[in-house]
Amino acid sequence: TATGDLYNCSVTGTPGTWVRASGTFLQNGTGAVTRTVQSKLNDSVSVKDFGAVCDGVTDDAPAIRAAVATGRNVWFPRCATPYELNSYSGTTLNNSDWVVVLNSNQALTGDPGSTVQFAAGFINSSTQTYKGAGFLLHSISNVQIIGLTIDMNGANNLNPAATIVTSPAIESSASTDVLVENVRVLDDPGRNALVADAASDRVTFHNNTILGGGTSITGNTVQADWRDRKSVV
Repeated sequence: TATGDLYNCSVTGTPGTWVRASGTFLQNGTGAVTRTVQSKLNDSVSVKDFGAVCDGVTDDAPAIRAAVATGRNVWFPRCATPYELNSYSGTTLNNSDWVVVLNSNQALTGDPGSTVQFAAGFINSSTQTYKGAGFLLHSISNVQIIGLTIDMNGANNLNPAATIVTSPAIESSASTDVLVENVRVLDDPGRNALVADAASDRVTFHNNTILGGGTSITGNTVQADWRDRKSVV
């Protein structure tokens, strides 16, 4: 709910500028129609609206989950330090704990350079066989993740000895019409960075970059199926 000056804001005169008035907004451009301020603000939500502080220490996962739970498009503003991830959603699938579970008809968009980072020791804190993982798209459709950097912090989340974990940053499971674009996955200690299972359909991975991962991380010795230090998909 808008309060204070924001509640009394509207656009009059020059389109695209804000002044105190009756609570309406008019976008710049031919054919634009007047909307309420609240309607305009409801187009998308910022993770900061729900308490994310992106100081690289505080667990921002609850704030991110709260933003995603609105069902609206979610925006990650760029910060000087990462959004820290240090708690799971309670959803388990494919023997993994998941940090964030998305909804149908939803887009997650990061400003260039916006980063979410797994906390040290977080991946292995999961009691699931394949440990912790990032963003899950399960049995949903029309979903996008664009522009985020997902730092799996592999040097501080090494696999336990004689184990194999998957730890995907993003997984599409039985989902359709998915776009993952301009995403960077850094230092994933598990077997997989981006996953679309056989039950998914019309999944597009475009212009994503995977840096590090698996056995390229010093001390991570059991992920034999990783080969390249750098790849783009």
